[in-house]
Amino acid sequence: MKEYISAIKQEEIEFPKFFASYVEKEYGIIFYMENNKDSYDGNHACIYPHKITDLGAVLDDIKEFYQKLGNPADVLGLYIIQHISEMEFPRLQGELPRVQL
Repeated sequence: MKEYISAIKQEEIEFPKFFASYVEKEYGIIFYMENNKDSYDGNHACIYPHKITDLGAVLDDIKEFYQKLGNPADVLGLYIIQHISEMEFPRLQGELPRVQL
C-alpha cells in the first residue's frame, strides 16, 4: 500500500510539468503559467518538508516569485494554505499567516 501512496504523491508532483512552466528550488518546485495566472493547477508550489529548515523564508520566497509574475493574491494564498494544511505540513501551520498577501 505504501508504494501506491508514494507513486500517487509523485504523480501529483510531476503532473503539472506537462502543461506549466516550473522552477526547481532547493526546497521544492514552483509551477507557474504566465498565460493563465488564475489557474490553481498551473500556479502552485510543491514543497518538501525534509528539505526545509526555515519555512518562513521558503514562504517568503514563493510569495515574492508569484508577486513578480503579477499573479493574483488568491492563487498564492489559498493554494499554499490548502496544500500545507491538508497534506504533510500540519506541524508547520504556525507559519501560515506569513503567506497572506
